[in-house]
Amino acid sequence: MALTGWEWVVAIGIVAVSIFRGPQKPPELARAISEAKREFEKASREVEEVVRPVSKIEAKPSSDDLLIETAQMWG
Repeated sequence: MALTGWEWVVAIGIVAVSIFRGPQKPPELARAISEAKREFEKASREVEEVVRPVSKIEAKPSSDDLLIETAQMWG
């Protein structure tokens, strides 16, 4: 499996961080990234819990919808 495009950028970035920051910084960075991912997923679930019940509420059909439905029944 060869590295292409952005994979090279990430790999070079990791090597650069290791060289310039020392061996203890990459694990701290990895922890921070994983924590940010967890927070993002948590927020996504919370938003989904709010949006899902709202989407289940059935909206009243508009007069245009009723007109289209009637035309389809007769046409």
